[in-house]
Amino acid sequence: MENTKSFGQNLAGTARICWTTVQLVWKASPVLLVAVLLLFVVQSGLAPLQLALSRAVIDSLAALAGRATALDPIVTRVPLAVWIALTLVVVVLGQLIAPLIAMLQSRIGDRLTGYITEQVMLNASRESVRRCDTMGGRNVEE
Repeated sequence: MENTKSFGQNLAGTARICWTTVQLVWKASPVLLVAVLLLFVVQSGLAPLQLALSRAVIDSLAALAGRATALDPIVTRVPLAVWIALTLVVVVLGQLIAPLIAMLQSRIGDRLTGYITEQVMLNASRESVRRCDTMGGRNVEE
């Protein structure tokens, strides 16, 4: 079966599904959603920060070896050990954030499943009560 929808239509449909999913997750667990989004922001900033700190370590080593002068004057003002320690902190933080995000996403999935199950049960219960009311108090299956 061939897909006759255009790319734009597929994109719009995907955007609607994503927005609906975000709304459901927000209803199920807003705190976890905000936590994961904040961790994604932190994680996205770690790679450029790690590159900048690695460059500072390399420039500092080159300046200490007398091979080149540091391009950034702040590199020579801060001791090499500080640059190495900062780089280590950023690398460790990057290694810790990934499993933390995965764990929180799993928790969100569990909460979302619970929320959807609860909503289905509530709607089924309401429907059962409505059917009994419209049948004059008789059970529909009778």
